[in-house]
Amino acid sequence: MIGNFVTLKRPDYEVTGTLLCSFLTTKKAERFVVHCPPAGFLIANRESLTISPMVGLHIDDSTLTYLFEIGDKVEKINGYRYPGIVVGNFTSLTLNNVFRSHYVVEAINDYAGMLHIFTEEQLSLRLSPDR
Repeated sequence: MIGNFVTLKRPDYEVTGTLLCSFLTTKKAERFVVHCPPAGFLIANRESLTISPMVGLHIDDSTLTYLFEIGDKVEKINGYRYPGIVVGNFTSLTLNNVFRSHYVVEAINDYAGMLHIFTEEQLSLRLSPDR
């Protein structure tokens, strides 16, 4: 299923992309990351996806190591404050053919449950206490 083309249907639009990863939120809800150029990465639930038998680009990231692991408490380094827990990770290939690690982070505290996708460079392990 990972690497397959999918159609993501929302009430006001429909896009086609490649399924990059699946993950469970802290409340055990299954979610998926879909790469939909030029929109970028979108997070979807199973009900909004139609999976095609056609396979697109699939990156075998089993030999790659991730800086952060599922369950790590992290925070965004710059800009707005975003403390959270890593619930998913995946690798993309840039236009320059460079592998890039991405993390799905579920917010804790004020925005509990909200999901964002960050790159490795945008995050650090969370050292400060929860507020």
